[in-house]
Amino acid sequence: MQPKRGIRAIATCLAVAAIGAPIAPARARAAAYVISTCQACYGNAAGDCETTPPILTPGAPSNILRTYGGSDGYSFQAAAASTTDFAAFGLFARASGFVDPPGDDATFLGNDTRIGRAFGTFSDVVTAGEGGASGFLRIPLHATGSTVVEWQNGASYVQLGLSCSSNLPGSPTTLGPCTGAGRNITTSGPIDEAFQVDVPIVLGQPVQITIQMNLGAGTGYGYGNLVPFAGQAEGSVGADSSGAIVLDAAKSPIPGAPISLGESGHDYQNAPEASSSLAAGAAFAALTSLRDRRRWLV
Repeated sequence: MQPKRGIRAIATCLAVAAIGAPIAPARARAAAYVISTCQACYGNAAGDCETTPPILTPGAPSNILRTYGGSDGYSFQAAAASTTDFAAFGLFARASGFVDPPGDDATFLGNDTRIGRAFGTFSDVVTAGEGGASGFLRIPLHATGSTVVEWQNGASYVQLGLSCSSNLPGSPTTLGPCTGAGRNITTSGPIDEAFQVDVPIVLGQPVQITIQMNLGAGTGYGYGNLVPFAGQAEGSVGADSSGAIVLDAAKSPIPGAPISLGESGHDYQNAPEASSSLAAGAAFAALTSLRDRRRWLV
């Protein structure tokens, strides 16, 4: 179904709040760690989300599935799944709903939204380059997948986000701005995004790098939308790295600059592909039954 006139503002408002603030990486004794977690949300205010316990094992899935209502013309669902490895993510998010309240009201007199969110974070210690000057470690991430976005008398969206930071091990001070990205998607179709993640480093010194990818799917209606509402939003993404390179402070490549293995043992420079296959496959398998049932209400 196609959006009707007058709801584009609602779609924009919902999309701005789709992901919310990134989940801050937990302090960990080990410098290298991963965190996978998910949320099911019934609104955008603080406290409106149920968050799963963090999964700290590389490649292990986190998932959540929540149903709200289901009778008397009211039914919503929010679901998400996430797996994370070093420089690899597998993310799935879905929200769906149908609302047709009894009575003769032609428009809704309130609003309702459901959101599924998946988060993956990895952090590692890497030494790149030589000489002690400022520079960057560029970690390319290629995200591929698909979306299903449909609605009537409301709005649906999928949102993909990427954030990063770096610091000297043990220091709370970041080394400088780190490039992030965000994509707001309101149509069904493929996802094929190449991100150049430029993480600030000190050349030749160990640096803690942290990168998070998140995927959200939301659907709902607002005050004044026509009755009934029906909608679904679903996104699935797998992402991995094609191999890191070292840049100077002006972001020019430094030929032959060495990059150590991460403290995790991951080879960022040669970027083995096995980890991404593991991460993406585990996340999608966690909700296979959900994805196979392509109905707005489950």
